[in-house]
Amino acid sequence: MLNSAHAGRDMLGEAADQQANGKRMVTGMATEAYGTSSAPEATAALPPEAEKLLLVLRRSTGPVGARQAARSLAETGAKISEASVSRVLSHLDSLGLTEPVGRKGRVLTEQGGRHVARRLSDQRRNADFSKALDIQTMQQLLDWLHARRGVECEVVRAVAERAGDDALARLEELLAAHEKAIDAGADPTPVAMRFHTELAQAADSPLLRALATLLQTEELAPMEQLLDTITGGHGTMGRSTREHESILEALRARDPDAAERAMRAHLDRLITEVDEFARGDLGGMLPRLLRLIR
Repeated sequence: MLNSAHAGRDMLGEAADQQANGKRMVTGMATEAYGTSSAPEATAALPPEAEKLLLVLRRSTGPVGARQAARSLAETGAKISEASVSRVLSHLDSLGLTEPVGRKGRVLTEQGGRHVARRLSDQRRNADFSKALDIQTMQQLLDWLHARRGVECEVVRAVAERAGDDALARLEELLAAHEKAIDAGADPTPVAMRFHTELAQAADSPLLRALATLLQTEELAPMEQLLDTITGGHGTMGRSTREHESILEALRARDPDAAERAMRAHLDRLITEVDEFARGDLGGMLPRLLRLIR
């Protein structure tokens, strides 16, 4: 079991470069999970300088002219000429986000105020998600597994009720590839993760897909490898394929209750194994292994 733990340390070290990519994915997943506003599509992807100008207007107590806005932006390190600021403000006028007040400058419209508030809310939420997914302790690892259990049990219920035959065929292929990887002594983590992410795609629910994918970002791939290290040390790694097969059998039968039971049993087993590992003689290694992925 000690050799397995050392092997896991190497695997986690190799996976550490995936963390930055995973963090960049969090923003998109969080937005999909919580939805976007009903604002016109043209305002959904404004250039950075436009977003910064809107913040300048939001913080002002009165109309802001191009010269004052350029100065305010310069104070934040954004060097934009007065002429460029004027052009951006004209564009924001055309989108209905700002409006001129005589020759005094511009203010936010009601729609512009909602846009800025929404962006600030998104930033706070994305920061919260990034912090929550920065797993550093055994309790956080268990919390992650508990969160996955709650979401993925609902995912497989939806898959049983809504998925087409093509989606089930893709899951069959992934299960076969998972079994082949284990038999060949290859790293089974990528294909095992794909099985779970494919389930989320097959659920035909934007909300469930976003929540499930948020809990399976590339940032969290090292956690999956840590699970493989723990179960490998216990001699139970091969049980995952059998559990995936049980989930797939329930999906083939279009039985949401059986699918939920199978997924719950799968994740309950992983939770139990992590808890036992943490309480055992090698449990002290867990914080060190987690630190290696930072």
